[in-house]
Amino acid sequence: MSRPLRITFVADAQSPIARSWIDGVAGSGHTVQVLSTYPGAAAGERWAAFATLPTLVVRGTGARDTVRAMHLARDSGEGAHSLSPSATAGPAGLARRTLIASRRLAEAATAPIVGRAVLREVGGFEPDLVHALRIPHEAVHAWMALRDRPGVPFLVSSWGNDFTLHAASSRVLAALTTRVLRRADGFHADCERDVGLARTQGLLGTKPSLVVPGSGGLDTRMFVPAEVAPTAPVVLNPRSLRPYVRTDVFLLAARRVLDRRPDASFVGVGLAGSTEVVRLVEDLGIGPSVQLLPHVRHEAMASLYREARTTVSPSFHDGTPNTVLEAMACGSFPVVGDLASLREWIADGENGLLVDPHDPVSLGDAVLRSLDDDGLVERARLRNRELIGRRADRCAVMKAVDEFYRVVVGARER
Repeated sequence: MSRPLRITFVADAQSPIARSWIDGVAGSGHTVQVLSTYPGAAAGERWAAFATLPTLVVRGTGARDTVRAMHLARDSGEGAHSLSPSATAGPAGLARRTLIASRRLAEAATAPIVGRAVLREVGGFEPDLVHALRIPHEAVHAWMALRDRPGVPFLVSSWGNDFTLHAASSRVLAALTTRVLRRADGFHADCERDVGLARTQGLLGTKPSLVVPGSGGLDTRMFVPAEVAPTAPVVLNPRSLRPYVRTDVFLLAARRVLDRRPDASFVGVGLAGSTEVVRLVEDLGIGPSVQLLPHVRHEAMASLYREARTTVSPSFHDGTPNTVLEAMACGSFPVVGDLASLREWIADGENGLLVDPHDPVSLGDAVLRSLDDDGLVERARLRNRELIGRRADRCAVMKAVDEFYRVVVGARER
C-alpha cells in the first residue's frame, strides 16, 4: 500500500468547494496543512495544520457590486430590458471588468508578502506536494513561494472562471497566470475546456492533468432524486448574486413564464436582502410568485433541488458549476447557459437545455418547455443520475485524485 502524502493546500478555507475537496483528501488518509487566503475560517477536524495568511484583499466583486452593475446595464437601456448582446460590451460589461480587474490587481500587488508567509509555513510542514485551489489569487501566492524551490511539487487547480474571466481582465493577471502554469507540475480543472486553455497559456504538454468536479465529487447518498419526479412547476436558481450570473435575466424570464404559466413559482438562493433585486421583482410585478432566500447551507440544498422541477443557471462565464451537478443528481431538470464547459455535461434537448444566458426569451422558453414536457424531464432524470454516478461520485473522484497526486509527486521526484 502506498504511503500517505503530506499535502499543503493554499485555499480559501471559507469556500464550501475548497473545504469539500480538502476534507475528501484528508479522509483518504493524507496529512493536510491548510493555508487560508481568507480570514474567519475554522480548521477542519481532519486537518493536521491550519494557518491564515496575511489578509490584504480588496473587496468589491460581491453581491452589492454585482447588482449595481446589473442596474447600470438596465438603466442605460443595454442590460435586462434591451437584452445586452455581450457580456463584455457597454456599461454593464465595463462595470464587471473594472470590479474584477481592480480587485485582482490589488491582490497581485500583495502577492510577494503573502508568498513569503506561504514559504514560512511550507518550510515548517515539509509537504510532499503543494496544491493551490484556484489560480487567482491562491496559485499566485503559492508560485511566489515556490518559484525558487524547484524541488517542491506544485499542483494548480482552476475553478472555471480563472481563464475566461480573471486572466482576461488584465495583462498583469494574464502574465501571472502564465508564470504559475509554467511552474506547475500538474493541473486540475473541472472541465476539459480549461485544460486546453491552460496548455495555450503556459502549461507544458508533458505535465499531467486531471478533469474532475472542483468539489472533489458529490456525496451521492445526500444528493439523490425523489422517488417520483416533481410535477409542481417550481423553478430554482441556486447561483446567488455573482458578477457572471445574469440574475436580471432570470427575473425577466420569470415574468415571461408567468404570462403562460401563472401557476409557476420561482426560488432564488442567496438573493434575499438585496434591495435592488427586490425592486426589480416589484417592477416586474412578479412578487407573489418569487421567493428570495438567503444563503442556504450546503447540506440543505438537496431538498430544494428535489422539490424543483427545473434548475436554471444563467451564467456567461463558468466551468462546471457544482450546483448544476447537484441539481442533476437530485433529478431537477437543468436549463443552463450555452457554454463549452457545460456542453461537456449537457446535450441540448436530451438531458437538459442550453440557452443564451443574456436573453430572457431564450431562458423563459426553455423553462416553459421543461414545465410542459414530462417525457423530456423523465428521460433527463434517468440519464443524469447515471451520468453523475459515473463521472461525479465522490468515492470514484477521490480515488482518481489520489492516483493523480502520486503521478505529480513521482514525476517531480524523477
